[in-house]
Amino acid sequence: MEAFVWKPQFDTGIDSVDRQHRQIVDLINRLGAVTVDDRSLESVVDPILGELTDYAFNHFSEEEDLMEDRGVDRRHIEHHQLEHSQFIEQVEKIWDSRGAQQNSVKVLTEYLSSWLASHILEEDQSMARQMKLIGNGGSPEEAYKGEQRKK
Repeated sequence: MEAFVWKPQFDTGIDSVDRQHRQIVDLINRLGAVTVDDRSLESVVDPILGELTDYAFNHFSEEEDLMEDRGVDRRHIEHHQLEHSQFIEQVEKIWDSRGAQQNSVKVLTEYLSSWLASHILEEDQSMARQMKLIGNGGSPEEAYKGEQRKK
């Protein structure tokens, strides 16, 4: 059973971003398989979580660089960076408190799945729309303001 099922609406239209998102989904599903198999031993989970954390850091960095390169409005970039850093902090907090809660791997997997779906559908889709508008000659400010009106 997959913890995160990829759906077409998660595609941003940016190949590198979509490819990386799918790899993060694969890692979440590997973590979810540990929960389903009830083998939530740290020796099994820690390597997957380490790989996921490393991959997330790299993905976030590449996504932020891409926004800079495409000229996305600074306000969106800063908000996006904040979302990324809060994600890392929350994952660390959940995992650090694993001794105080039951089913910590399940809690973590559910958080990862929920956050990723929400982040892709809101923040990353907004990023992609802004990049497209800028690529078609729109200003970064115009793209940003257009996205703010949609909220």
